[in-house]
Amino acid sequence: MHVHLTQPDKAAACKDLIEQLHQCHESGLLAKYTGVCNDAKRALDRCLRQERLDRTARNRDAAKVRDEKWSDAQKKYAEL
Repeated sequence: MHVHLTQPDKAAACKDLIEQLHQCHESGLLAKYTGVCNDAKRALDRCLRQERLDRTARNRDAAKVRDEKWSDAQKKYAEL
């Protein structure tokens, strides 16, 4: 199950693939339920996974910076 695809960050990163999957699903129930849209879905899955990995890496880097600032502040406070 996908996250909500209407979120701006998802729409920007994988917009073309989201539109492609929606168009495939709108082409008819037969296409949707017989696997015609599976390639579009797999491509969207890969795109969303890469977006999540990128976001996780950015968050990890930001956390390291925050932790370093916190450690520095604690050291300065301990010196007082």
